[in-house]
Formats: sequence, C-alpha cells, structure tokens
Amino acid sequence: AACLNPNNTANLKQVGHSYYLLGRHKQAIQVYEEAQKIGEENVRKRNEAGRQSGAARLSADDWEIWHNKGLCYIHMKQLGLAIESFKRANAIQRHDSTYIQ
Repeated sequence: AACLNPNNTANLKQVGHSYYLLGRHKQAIQVYEEAQKIGEENVRKRNEAGRQSGAARLSADDWEIWHNKGLCYIHMKQLGLAIESFKRANAIQRHDSTYIQ
C-alpha cells in the first residue's frame, strides 16, 4: 500500500484522472478543485517567501486541471462549464489537446 501526500497537486491530479477514467466525473472535479486550492496555497506561500528574496512571482493556474475539468463537464452534459474550463486552460497555456476540444 502506498501513501500519497495530500498536499501534492501532482498526486491529486492523478487521483482526479483516475476518477475520470472510472467515469466518476463529479468526484474527479472535486479532486481537481482541491488540487487547485492546494496549488494556490502553495504558490501563495512561495510568493511570500520569494518576496523576501526578490524572486519572481509564481502562478497557481494549471492548464491541465482546467482542461481535465472541461472533459468531466462534457461527460456530465454541462457544456457551458466545459467551454469555460477549456477557455481558462487555453488562456493559461495553449495546448493542442485543449484547442481540439
């Protein structure tokens, strides 16, 4: 049995993807939203520490999370939310897989 770090956004994105593959789209969205919250908190902490050292500001937006949420919304027939998620993903980073959707 493996123990996942619940504060690692990469781990949460993988859990969300697993839910997506299982057809549990609502649960996947919940996990992706948790990953976004944790990512924002981690970036906020790093930016506060960086402000003291003069480092560049980081962004918490992750195109992949928005893209994957859009895929979930499509399967849930919530097309307005899917479109908005894909637009957010493309605004962060243009990627072929999001553009094709």
